[in-house]
Amino acid sequence: MTVWDLWAWKLDAIINTVMVGGRSWKGPTFGEVTGDGLMDMIVVTFDHISNSNNGTLQVYDRNYNLVYVNTGLRHRAIESVVQDIDQNDGGLNEILVLTQGGVIYCFDTPGITANPRPRSEIQFYSELRNGASEYLPYDWPYSDITSTSPNQEALNVSILETQLRFTLDHPLNQLMDYTVTCTPNVITGEVVV
Repeated sequence: MTVWDLWAWKLDAIINTVMVGGRSWKGPTFGEVTGDGLMDMIVVTFDHISNSNNGTLQVYDRNYNLVYVNTGLRHRAIESVVQDIDQNDGGLNEILVLTQGGVIYCFDTPGITANPRPRSEIQFYSELRNGASEYLPYDWPYSDITSTSPNQEALNVSILETQLRFTLDHPLNQLMDYTVTCTPNVITGEVVV
């Protein structure tokens, strides 16, 4: 399996899942399973050479180091999900592994589930479809406003000030409409985009 950094457009890692347990039926899933508060990569595989029903569960940390492996699955592992499904252990995640034999394995983890919970059961693992089980609400309550001039909540701003400046970013990088109002109403001129 190869891991690409799409931001820098470079190869980040080559992970040899075949040496550990075989081929992966689907791509990896991501979730917090090691208890360090960071996302881990979960890969489930099957032995494609001997044609046996052996499956494996592999967990890699953010530096692509193999930190956990279970090679004792009775059937070919084909998919995994990270969720807190039992809700009786203080909010710790479990890894569910689905196999071709219809057996579903459930492994306890020390990973603490996020609140609100991640949506790793979705095929693309998140609303941004970036392969990570992160929670991104559709109704983000506000846009990100940065680089304000004068500063937000500034007091005693000169009445000779002729410009208001700010940067407005949508959290999902979508186009948006916005309105600028001042109290008292002192705005004249045009909005420059």
